[in-house]
Amino acid sequence: MISSPGRRRLRAAWLAGALVIVPAAANAAATTFVDLEAGAGFSTNAFLQFNSKSTAFGRISASGQHSWSTERSSTTLRAYVENTTYLRDYGSKQLFDVGAHHLFKASPTLTLSGDVDFSGDFAGQLSNRLYYVPSQPVVPVPGDPLPPSISNPDLFGLNTRQYRLSGRLGAGIQMGARGLLTLSAGAQRTWFTGSLGDLNYSSFDASAGYSHQISERTNVGGSLSYQHQQYEHGHSDVINPGLTAHTQLAEDMTADASVGVMVIRQDSFGVSDTSVSPSFSGSLCKLSTNTSFCASVARNAQSTLNSRIANGSGRASVNTTGSLTYFRKLTAKDTLQASLSATRYSSSDFNNSGRVSTTYVSGVVGYDRKIGDRLAAGVSGGVRKLFQVGPDPDLDLNASVYLRYRLGDLL
Repeated sequence: MISSPGRRRLRAAWLAGALVIVPAAANAAATTFVDLEAGAGFSTNAFLQFNSKSTAFGRISASGQHSWSTERSSTTLRAYVENTTYLRDYGSKQLFDVGAHHLFKASPTLTLSGDVDFSGDFAGQLSNRLYYVPSQPVVPVPGDPLPPSISNPDLFGLNTRQYRLSGRLGAGIQMGARGLLTLSAGAQRTWFTGSLGDLNYSSFDASAGYSHQISERTNVGGSLSYQHQQYEHGHSDVINPGLTAHTQLAEDMTADASVGVMVIRQDSFGVSDTSVSPSFSGSLCKLSTNTSFCASVARNAQSTLNSRIANGSGRASVNTTGSLTYFRKLTAKDTLQASLSATRYSSSDFNNSGRVSTTYVSGVVGYDRKIGDRLAAGVSGGVRKLFQVGPDPDLDLNASVYLRYRLGDLL
């Protein structure tokens, strides 16, 4: 598994306009493994502060997965936990991300799915990790919502510890030989520690989409989504209709795109405001024997800006997000992987309180080499930068070396 954009890739594919489960062998055995990793490194500004201090650190982590499948279903449980001890000022910080995914082929025309995820982040560190090294290229799944999930934090998560709990249910219904109806509903709770507790918020959403095959390689359709955000002293509602398209450009390359409009209604302390803003998303993914690559971009309203910067009111945050992920199997023992993501958080004027905008960029690259069947060594390097109105915190450059040992199944 490469970095966060690849974590939730499902064992599904769009084929002739239909969501189908990738066949699994009957009575397939479960796969279970745990990677134990220990390393050391340095960071120039680990928590994106103004008065940055470079520090060395020691890190231990564990990442694991338990998955099983049948001819009609597949289930995956995954977990990543980490403790980093900084030798200067910052002490020890813990991060984690655990989740589960289930896909079930209920009938020849109905596919059901469910996902749950719980993460604990500090100053956006999770966005700068390579969770573990895959043995093969990660298969891109254009059927996933665009863009792929990215572990970039909410804006206020860059200042403190952030927890996020989310769940989602989905269904794909085959409509005749060429049509596919997709339905989904989800909920998310995000909260922060310390003095930022009044910034906690909840989000609920639902969506429906229809895709129709117009040629052997291309599907077009439409979608409609609704999101409600509830936060201290206010709430927001976002309605987003759009047009969608999916095409297979080549045997090993697919592209997805959508374009629409967001109608955002906000209410805070009894004051209401409505704005209209464009939305879009797109992805281009390529998979070959030893290489996978995926680029995506999206503009939506998926987090909140709250009372601290809105003069006692709350508002929706319109996020423009882009990501690049790359994996290459150099030899039977060597792999290279990289991830780059950027998120721009922005808001429209509300109640004459002015516009707020911030951009967060995170990139990481890693090289890994097997020493034996279970032991491996590697090196990784990362960069993070926050751009905002007024002075910007110092750049964070970080690097580490590590040893990794695998328990359980060898993939």
